[in-house]
Amino acid sequence: MYYEKQGPHMRVFDGVDGKLYYLTKYRDNKTTFHIEKSPGSIVVSLCETDFTEYKNKINELKEIPYSFDKFESLKKQVWNICDMLKPLNEKIYFFTHNSIYLIFDKLININHPSDLFVLDEIYKKDIATAIETLDEVLLLQEIFKFAINLCLDKENLPKRHVSEKLVGFLFEYKQFKNFFARFGFALMPNKNGKLDYEKVKYLNDNNIKDTKEQLDFMHKSGQHLSINKNAVIRFLFILLSLP
Repeated sequence: MYYEKQGPHMRVFDGVDGKLYYLTKYRDNKTTFHIEKSPGSIVVSLCETDFTEYKNKINELKEIPYSFDKFESLKKQVWNICDMLKPLNEKIYFFTHNSIYLIFDKLININHPSDLFVLDEIYKKDIATAIETLDEVLLLQEIFKFAINLCLDKENLPKRHVSEKLVGFLFEYKQFKNFFARFGFALMPNKNGKLDYEKVKYLNDNNIKDTKEQLDFMHKSGQHLSINKNAVIRFLFILLSLP
């Protein structure tokens, strides 16, 4: 049904019931589903989350001077701080965890004692990049808070249309000016003009990947097919827009 992109990644579907359905694929190709009954609640939850302890731990880590012999200890602290996100916001944790994994997960060959200097520079940069990644969660919350207060608070600039407020947001955060949502089109089982999630889940759970088998199943189940906007893979573009 889709181009099989390797994990980790997340797809978000519009359900016929007005809910959002999240299909999360992990590094080991394990797949999980999550239903968001109120679209936007994850973003609101992010804005309302108290990251005080998380921020304090990052600041403590920043105070520790880097040295080659401290690398493993510093890396462990990075992971411990990252794990603090899991009970706070599952989606933010997912993307942050994977970003940090990519920072540390690389093969480095040491063939000569002089290469240790190069390795030391790599380790130092990795720790700095990992800390920046942890910090981006706080920046993301700041950006969303500003966006919600400016664009969605009816009492804030009540005479201004939402589109005008959006221009104000883009003036403040110019890096979003050229941002766009990425869409992937696919043949989908259609029910009342929207995705029939139960059929998609059945195909996924039964590992039916062959296009002919998929079409036969949807035909026998009396489903219609759609390639319209309501039946596309929709990426969770907001959470993927970490600066």
